[in-house]
Amino acid sequence: MTKLQREIDRVDAAQDKHEAECALRYGELNASIRDLKDGMKWVIRLGAGIAFSLMSWMAVQLWDHTQADIEAARYEARAPQ
Repeated sequence: MTKLQREIDRVDAAQDKHEAECALRYGELNASIRDLKDGMKWVIRLGAGIAFSLMSWMAVQLWDHTQADIEAARYEARAPQ
């Protein structure tokens, strides 16, 4: 075996080792990203629920205020002048 062939084999082995380590790192990164995405789904659902609740509450407040205005207008229309 020539010196050049030994050097090529050494570099090849180092590259294979590097690729194996990178595969492990990428696997861990993918798992971390998956966990983060799962956590964010919960946060997004919570935010959507809070937003829906606030919009519902505002709609009820608006409807209640409108009903009070209608009642006041009816009372004024019935009042003797």
